[in-house]
Amino acid sequence: MSELEQTRLAELRQAYLRHLPQRVQALAGRIQRYGEQGWDAPGLALLHEDVQRLAGASGRYGLVQASQRLLALESLLGTHRERQTLPDAEGQRQLAALIQELGSQTPSMLAAQESAGATAALPSEAAPAAATAPQATAVGTDAADGSADAEADAAPPRILVVEDNRSEAIYAEGILQSAGMRTRVVDQADEVVPALEAFQPDLVLMDLYLPDVDGMTLTARIRENEAFLHLPIVFLSGEEDPDKQFEAIDAGGDDFLSKPVRARHLIAAVNTRVRRARALARRTTAPAPARDPRTGLHERRWLLDHLDAGLATGFGSADAPGGGVLFIEMIGAAQLRERVGLHALDRVADGVAAMIARRLGDMPVARWGDGSFLAYAREGDDAALETLARGVREALASHDIDLQGTRLRARVTVGVCSLSHRFADLNALLEAVERAARSARAAPVGVVAFAPPQHPSQARESGLLERIREAIDGSGFELIYQPIVAVAGGDHAQYQALLRLRELDGKVYPAAEVLPLAERSGLMPAIDRWVVDHALDAVGALASDGGPPRLFVSQSPLTIAAPDQARWLGARLERPGLADALILELRLDEVLPYLDEVEAFCRDIAARGVRFCLSQFQGADGERLLERLPLAYVKLAPRFASAVVEAAVRDELRALIEKAHAREVKVIGHRIEDAQAAAALWMSGIDYLQGNLVQAPGRELGFDFQQAVL
Repeated sequence: MSELEQTRLAELRQAYLRHLPQRVQALAGRIQRYGEQGWDAPGLALLHEDVQRLAGASGRYGLVQASQRLLALESLLGTHRERQTLPDAEGQRQLAALIQELGSQTPSMLAAQESAGATAALPSEAAPAAATAPQATAVGTDAADGSADAEADAAPPRILVVEDNRSEAIYAEGILQSAGMRTRVVDQADEVVPALEAFQPDLVLMDLYLPDVDGMTLTARIRENEAFLHLPIVFLSGEEDPDKQFEAIDAGGDDFLSKPVRARHLIAAVNTRVRRARALARRTTAPAPARDPRTGLHERRWLLDHLDAGLATGFGSADAPGGGVLFIEMIGAAQLRERVGLHALDRVADGVAAMIARRLGDMPVARWGDGSFLAYAREGDDAALETLARGVREALASHDIDLQGTRLRARVTVGVCSLSHRFADLNALLEAVERAARSARAAPVGVVAFAPPQHPSQARESGLLERIREAIDGSGFELIYQPIVAVAGGDHAQYQALLRLRELDGKVYPAAEVLPLAERSGLMPAIDRWVVDHALDAVGALASDGGPPRLFVSQSPLTIAAPDQARWLGARLERPGLADALILELRLDEVLPYLDEVEAFCRDIAARGVRFCLSQFQGADGERLLERLPLAYVKLAPRFASAVVEAAVRDELRALIEKAHAREVKVIGHRIEDAQAAAALWMSGIDYLQGNLVQAPGRELGFDFQQAVL
């Protein structure tokens, strides 16, 4: 680990330890509250998972005492979950004693850390994996020619999920699909081999214990088929016995993940195994490099295969040799093609290629586009690669190329990228070197090396994620409310509940900034539950003769697909009148990938009195969900507010509203900012308006619906 990484890790450790007392205090408050108000299974599960996460972080940062106390706490909570029991008076006393002991230790640990300084020694295994590569989704426009192989390489991983517990299967499938993977779920052992043959997955994610056979026996059956001899098999199980885990690996499994697994850990484990398997498959089947005897160029596919295999097996990492790639681009190639034609340009490019190949010797070089080339240097650090690039540029500048009797002097720019930057995949590497090549066009020396953006956003994102976790455990989140007003008048109060995260210095993060990060980190179920809890508290406190106000509360399909969500929500709705006050809001685009699971959840919860609203309502997908889901409201997509004056949009809008009304579904005009849009929507037949025209979001539930005039 470099000195910079050690310093950064020490800073993270200090930040974590500074916040640890608050997080311990929040846990203590939750344990005390459960002891006073009564424990329930969903609350126990959520507390157990939070303690697990905190124990893991404490161990990662070398905080042995904190980790030991938290693991003892986790063991008590985990025992109750396994036995499906809730803490009694003695259990409550034990939990309170452990958390009190931990709370008394944190000040001394903090003082010791501050005296040790920011460069305190840390366990080597605590170093976080660097991920400085950009998340690329394309390899650039120059790669368009002959890109079929590249597209096949970039095909989304195909994952077969073998899990008999439907809720856990839905959870795993949702996480993998959100990462762009294709999935298929089977819940019976005898369906696995047929599914393998039909689906041809890149990896099998398997529960260790199935109803008819254990995962080890099933793995042996899979390995009997030569076609699946090297297929990666990853076990996902709650089995904690190390001997059982070893037996699973010994039986032919490739990895073992313990439940509950965090979303990013599952995605990383699956992606790594798939990438390695694909790279090794190519390495074993790749033909000898085809090299053009005239130009000395290699086949591009061969070069990319070796680059990808090198990335997958760790080449270019901190423990491997250096090396990198050069993206060499002819200056003015497009203009030359317009002037002399493609055939003549090819002749010039062949001459440039021959010079590059002679200059680089045994280094693999391949044609990339009309006037660009990719070279693979197996050795050398950043400085050596830049020197090599300048040498190529100078060599080309000193030689002429004959074109139809005219002597041309080729000028090139070179982008350089070292493999030591730990790129996530080949696409990320290629995008980085192309980005460097684009920068080289404007550079005086014509050579630019890729440097990972030193975004303060990385440190900022890490800090924001820590703040989100603290807000889930304690304070920081807050709800603000925006009224939703009936266009025909009415005095029943109803609001949209909007989530905000407030920093200690008063800075506020909107949900649009918080939720994507939370979703990537697997925190959406905890956040959505926080919102529901606090929304119900707010409406319960304002119950009046006319009943409590209605609150529209957004929920993620990932939360709905989480195990025990329906049971958890049902327990929260036992207080009279609360079910009628809660309207769960789902986004159309988020629902579509999980439609079957969302429909089952909605029908279950709707039977208990909860109503549902579909936002971003538009088009054929909106009409389909209108038929499938038990909706009470729909919120129009924002485009209807901004473009409603257009005739075609008005006609589409009226048709949608008529279909909603035919199913007795109320229609809400959303994000209304001006009177013209409000009037046009009103004339189209909507039922409610929401937006800053009515009132901006605020912290109070005090809007006067009786006096509201639109």
